[in-house]
Amino acid sequence: MKRIIQYGIPRSRSTMIYQALKIVFPNATLIKTHNFMIGSKIIVTYRDFRDVMVSQWRVAHSKGSKPYQEVKAADITASNKSDIQEYKQMSKDEVYKWAAKALKQVQVLDRYREIERDKVLWMRYESFFNNFDYIFDKFSTFFNITIDKNTQADRKSVV
Repeated sequence: MKRIIQYGIPRSRSTMIYQALKIVFPNATLIKTHNFMIGSKIIVTYRDFRDVMVSQWRVAHSKGSKPYQEVKAADITASNKSDIQEYKQMSKDEVYKWAAKALKQVQVLDRYREIERDKVLWMRYESFFNNFDYIFDKFSTFFNITIDKNTQADRKSVV
């Protein structure tokens, strides 16, 4: 069957797109990666890089078992209040660090545009977030297939 590469910028919902591909192509060889790969059909997910930077930073600075963004007021105690407040804002050095990381990710996207241009389906997070009709429509067009209603109904297992 098909070999499909799912490349995603971290924090761009690439796992969700990978799961949707598994539903549409259950017998395909699917490769999910955050590294540049060539060959076959490639689905690339990306997101506004400001959002990527902040999301990656928040995950990197999560405390305990809960990611930073899931900390609720009720979770804040006198003993952890200073730790939580410490991560409300990136320092200037952190902005540069995460911007450099984002630049490397943009360079990977540029390589896909240059090298694998005709083999890539570009999926922008802001366009497909919570829009399964958009996702399946893009898959249908890119792979030149029809996705039946039963397969589309199975999308609940993707989320």
